[in-house]
Amino acid sequence: EKQKSAVENATVNNLPITQGVINSDFHNLLESLVFSDDGLIEIAKLRNTQGISMITMFNDSMSPVINKGDIILINTAHDKYAGEGIYLFIMNNEVYVRRLFQSPDGILRAKAMNEDVGSSFDIAENNQVRVTFLGKCIRVIEMKSRDL
Repeated sequence: EKQKSAVENATVNNLPITQGVINSDFHNLLESLVFSDDGLIEIAKLRNTQGISMITMFNDSMSPVINKGDIILINTAHDKYAGEGIYLFIMNNEVYVRRLFQSPDGILRAKAMNEDVGSSFDIAENNQVRVTFLGKCIRVIEMKSRDL
């Protein structure tokens, strides 16, 4: 009989992006990442590992904070705006990664870090129903490769 491993593993899989979005042809570098439960809790800074997915950043709109090709860990429990942070969401059939913050008048401001590649925009209160939140980005794993 096999002994159970003393270390429990947590697998983080790619977040499935629904068909029908304009920019759904993401190239994911990795199928999944396997962490020890404690390792994922440590890197994600969460109490448990439930609801953690990943996506490979698909453009440079958030550079230098998140660069194209970096792996983003996403807490999918955030299916609505839950305070300032970087979110993955769909609006008008397009997937976005943007820093969101709310203005005092209730407008959500979606800020791109690199305006040359991605635009910043406002989401008025009456348009917020058109936003589907896929999750809040909680960590970025920088992907660098070089020839040896």
